[in-house]
Amino acid sequence: MSYILAKFYGNWADEMDLEGFWCGTEATWEKYKDLMKVVEFPRNKYIGTNEVMSYSDLEEYLRCFSVRYLSLEEYETVKKLFCSAVMECDDGFRFGKIVWFHEDEIKDILEEQGEGEVDYEKPYGVAIEKLE
Repeated sequence: MSYILAKFYGNWADEMDLEGFWCGTEATWEKYKDLMKVVEFPRNKYIGTNEVMSYSDLEEYLRCFSVRYLSLEEYETVKKLFCSAVMECDDGFRFGKIVWFHEDEIKDILEEQGEGEVDYEKPYGVAIEKLE
């Protein structure tokens, strides 16, 4: 199994830097990217009460991530240092301030786009079925 450390860097209006990372399996990272292909752009993501990050397309969003492959030993070290007991860390975890579209948020977006009913019992609902 391959592991990924996807470092995120973004800047809001030259006033605030957003930095952090997502760490998990390569399969989960690829699944997230595939799912994001179904999401229509341009897309805004609120990061505060009135601050919004805007992305014109998926490529612009993904350019904010710098991806590095990790060995199992490196992954276990990062997980041990940054994944707390209150977090679910099996498929991956985030640390710091990054722009990440959460599963429930993506399901809402897909419903708004008219992708049909989303099966909330199935991870990522209908979108993954469309990609397969």
